[in-house]
Amino acid sequence: MDEASYWWEQALKYKERAKQAADKKARAEFLELGAVCEEVAETIESRAGGG
Repeated sequence: MDEASYWWEQALKYKERAKQAADKKARAEFLELGAVCEEVAETIESRAGGG
């Protein structure tokens, strides 16, 4: 699960950067990048299966 953890961490970093961004466009881009990272993490976890 190391790969999924990496992508979850990246998602959190982008969300934090969005909170700090003064520019609305930059904030939206950081939030979008965070959402993509979450999707990647979810995909990795779903493919990993149980066990």
